[in-house]
Amino acid sequence: MNWKTWAAIVTVGASAAWGADQIAGSIRISPNVTHTSSREGSTLTETISDVWKWAGASSTVGTGTTATAISKMYVVVSNGIPAGATNTVDLYGSVYDSFGNLFSPSQVKGFIFCPTNALSVLTNGYQSMLIRPASANGWATWMSTTTSAIRVKAGGMFALFAPCTNAYAVTATTGDLIETVNESTNACGYSLFIFAE
Repeated sequence: MNWKTWAAIVTVGASAAWGADQIAGSIRISPNVTHTSSREGSTLTETISDVWKWAGASSTVGTGTTATAISKMYVVVSNGIPAGATNTVDLYGSVYDSFGNLFSPSQVKGFIFCPTNALSVLTNGYQSMLIRPASANGWATWMSTTTSAIRVKAGGMFALFAPCTNAYAVTATTGDLIETVNESTNACGYSLFIFAE
């Protein structure tokens, strides 16, 4: 999934050894855009770049429980979600990371949601997906209400980060379910990257 074309650069490496995960890499949302305009015989230019990085001036992420560290990572890649279908992801104790470790975070420090950007879907401008807390036992600490949702158009992305010690809490059983909803008239897919501790 080529979500990097939407000006997001996220690079995280992970390794597991005898149950001790190590996280290393960088997280940054880096638009690099130059805006030029001609006016009254002059050329005006403005450039934006590196607007946001994981730890302010630095994009480095490390392992642990400090404000700018993470200790767990979970990646969901779902394809062929039928039109109108809803997928539910249980963030605590029901899914496993890429190395077979049970994913059971106390808090989420960031996530990125990317609906498919296949050309066949992009040609239909109304294609979109929702990401939201589940109606029952929903993980809602990242929203202002339990009934809110974020609509992301095909080929786009939604990212949320909290590099702090009191990020978005996950509560086993009662506050750990998140839903993705295919609002499209076609089957589509998505990628979901979750960074936690």
